[in-house]
Amino acid sequence: MREKHKKIKLILQFFEGSKKYFVAAVIASLATTILNALTPQIFRFSIDEVLNGDKYIFLSEHLWIVSGLLIAVAVLSGFSMIFYLLFCFSIYFSINRIFFHY
Repeated sequence: MREKHKKIKLILQFFEGSKKYFVAAVIASLATTILNALTPQIFRFSIDEVLNGDKYIFLSEHLWIVSGLLIAVAVLSGFSMIFYLLFCFSIYFSINRIFFHY
């Protein structure tokens, strides 16, 4: 058990300085996943409830609001490149620490 803790401590030393990138990458990944899951729900709501029903008369008269919501979600989802950038930074710094020891 003691040996396992030593290995974990060694790995964490190599990731020193890039932990914030890993955390930011995980947060960005979660946000991207949530936004990508939200898009079909907006379509479902707008087709089933707004266009077919009489519950949301205001939205059926102002479809630009639903369209704007879809565009906003798509733009925010497009920021998923931040996830890849942060992940690349974290891997780059970790590899430098492992192989070049700085």
